[in-house]
Amino acid sequence: MRGRYHKGEDKWMRINQLVREKRIGIAAIQETHLSPDDVEDIHKLFGKRLQVYATIDPASPQSKGVALIVNKELLPIEQIKTKSVVPGRALHMTIPWHGESKLSILAAYAPNDPAENAAFLDGMEEKTRGLAKPDISLGDWNMV
Repeated sequence: MRGRYHKGEDKWMRINQLVREKRIGIAAIQETHLSPDDVEDIHKLFGKRLQVYATIDPASPQSKGVALIVNKELLPIEQIKTKSVVPGRALHMTIPWHGESKLSILAAYAPNDPAENAAFLDGMEEKTRGLAKPDISLGDWNMV
């Protein structure tokens, strides 16, 4: 995403439009650069449809960032559970799915630096211990 704005336009207007028109239930976005105030603003603007779950790096909230966006018109949000696995880098979500089953999602934005990337990936197993095994693991893993 590389931040909230592009040429003065709020990218969340387009995200809201895509979620509505394409009937997207859950979307994952990396490099959100969202502060807690930004998340609050998004909920004020698009709270009828969008619920944003974000992990923010408290040391630098205007960089990094991962968000899972839920379309409240399609999915119930009351029983969603999220955990910031690595602040600003990895977010885990468990959401009720069909019947009694649950869907587990891990969204990530791995570091670009090869050494930091390796440490990030090596630490994921320990940091996700106790969480539901992801049914879906997605994001920008920076594996080049």
